[in-house]
Amino acid sequence: MATMSWRRGVKALGLGVICTALACGVEDVRYEEVPSPTGSTIAADPALAVDPRSGDWLMTWVSAENLWFARTSDGGATWTTPVRVTGATGDVHPHGESSARLVVSPRGVLAAVWTNSIDVAGRQWPASNIRFARSIDGGATWSRTITLNDDTAATP
Repeated sequence: MATMSWRRGVKALGLGVICTALACGVEDVRYEEVPSPTGSTIAADPALAVDPRSGDWLMTWVSAENLWFARTSDGGATWTTPVRVTGATGDVHPHGESSARLVVSPRGVLAAVWTNSIDVAGRQWPASNIRFARSIDGGATWSRTITLNDDTAATP
C-alpha cells in the first residue's frame, strides 16, 4: 500500500477494544483489538497517525486517566506493548470537544497534545491546561509532560 487515505473515523469501545478504520476504499474497514494496559474496561479518545518513514500505524488513547501509545507495523495484526505518555495519573480526561492529538514529523519525531481539567473557584466549568509530550525514539519513551499555557485562572 504505497498511499493510504483516511475515509472513516476511529471509535473507542469498552473492554479496551479500539476500533480503527484505515481504508483505501470505502469498503475496506478493519477492526483491531489493542489490549488495555490497565485492565480497564474503558478506553476513549483515540488518535491515529502514520509514521512516514515506516508506514507503521501509530495510536494514542485515554484509559484510566492516562494517555497511552502503541504502534503496529503489520496493519493492526499485532500492537506494541502500550506505553504511558502522561507523566501522572489524572493528567488527562476524555472529552469529545478537546480530544488528544497525535502527530509525527517526517523524521519520525512524535508529539502528543491534550487538555486536562483544572477546577477554578467561582467558575461553573473547569479550565483546561494544554499539555504536551514528545518522543524521539518512535514512541518507546516520552518526554516529561509540560504545560503550554499559563492562563487557567482567568479569561484567555
